[in-house]
Amino acid sequence: MKSSTILRLFRDTDALRRPERFRLMLATCVADARGRLGFEQASYPQADWLGTMLDAARQVDRLSAIAAACEDKQRIPAEVDAARVQAIAVARKELGLAAKPL
Repeated sequence: MKSSTILRLFRDTDALRRPERFRLMLATCVADARGRLGFEQASYPQADWLGTMLDAARQVDRLSAIAAACEDKQRIPAEVDAARVQAIAVARKELGLAAKPL
């Protein structure tokens, strides 16, 4: 997934405001994957990756700076999203999950 798609996933699941619920959903995904015969000990790194990317998106701490620098106040949400997409992209790169060109 692209970094912008990951941010959309976080928005659609309300993960930015309620990360504990998103982490419960990830735990459910792990349980589902491991609940199949022969997969009880299978790794499920996607849960950790998404948790790390969520942490990165939530740590965009320049919200007031972004708002102050934005002349068109209607653009503030788009600017915040852009900063979060960038944070996700950095986290992906650090995890070795950089987006591959199509």
